[in-house]
Amino acid sequence: MQAKWKDIYDNNKNWLYLRIDVSQSKPNARIHSGRKHKFKFVVDKQAIFWGVIDFYEGVWFLRNNIFWTPENMFLPPITSKILEHIKHNQNMSSEQFWSRFFTKQLIKSKNSFLNNGIWKVSKATLKHPKHEHWKVYKLKKTFSHDQLTYISWDVHNDSSIIPLKSIPLETDGRLKWWRKQVKEGYCPPILVWYVNCLDSFILIDGHYRLQAHLLENKTPDIFVVNEIEEYTLDLNYESMQNKAQTTVSHIVKNQKNTELDIDLINSILTRAYDDHSYTRSITRAVVKPNFQHHWLKEVKTFRDDPEINQDELKFMIKDTD
Repeated sequence: MQAKWKDIYDNNKNWLYLRIDVSQSKPNARIHSGRKHKFKFVVDKQAIFWGVIDFYEGVWFLRNNIFWTPENMFLPPITSKILEHIKHNQNMSSEQFWSRFFTKQLIKSKNSFLNNGIWKVSKATLKHPKHEHWKVYKLKKTFSHDQLTYISWDVHNDSSIIPLKSIPLETDGRLKWWRKQVKEGYCPPILVWYVNCLDSFILIDGHYRLQAHLLENKTPDIFVVNEIEEYTLDLNYESMQNKAQTTVSHIVKNQKNTELDIDLINSILTRAYDDHSYTRSITRAVVKPNFQHHWLKEVKTFRDDPEINQDELKFMIKDTD
């Protein structure tokens, strides 16, 4: 895999995201799809989760509770040695440093899901999102999602974080260590992947760090990785520019030179003359032959599983069985 990246800023020089151009990639982790809105996420030949879109209302999500090891993880664990090195070698802003850190880890990972295309790493917020920012809903309920869960797409439940692991036990030594880091004020961010077919974020790295923050009533920094495509709007820029010039002329005429709102004038002219491309999130899937048959066979193995709500499982596989 080859990748080039650069920081993207807004017109006021505020950091927006790290753009990554990926080429010559053969990702080992891919989403497979087929007929009737069904899909699954696979690392090598191991299914990580299955899903099916419920028309425009939501999506069923079934997690495969596999045994996670460094061999099948997306990113290697952040150890105490790595953390100490980072503490003494972070010579740029937090956004720049961690976006690069996660990008480098994904590029080097044998289980990377970065396919050829344009990707970005940005920072999410829990408050009202600014331009180019994601908003995460119901962070405190992240680990309340059951192994089989229904993700509703109403305005109160979208864009939540879906974990790929069960909730860490409070007695776990690693969780205790991360809680200590949270208390001391230096705990790395978590990394999530926005997946369009879920309209939610998948927790890629940081299950223990997230739980440590929640137990300490703290909010972690959340970085989002997602693929994007660029597009342009078919606008009448000549008309927009004429209107902008007229507006600016009125402002100048009605204000004394010493009272001119330069920032306002600049923003009006920038919007009128800015014909750059826009971006939107996409998630690519690999279409597989006879996928529906294999999907159904695999999901049916959860029948009679005591950890799975069997009535909900029936709803998930309806119109397929």
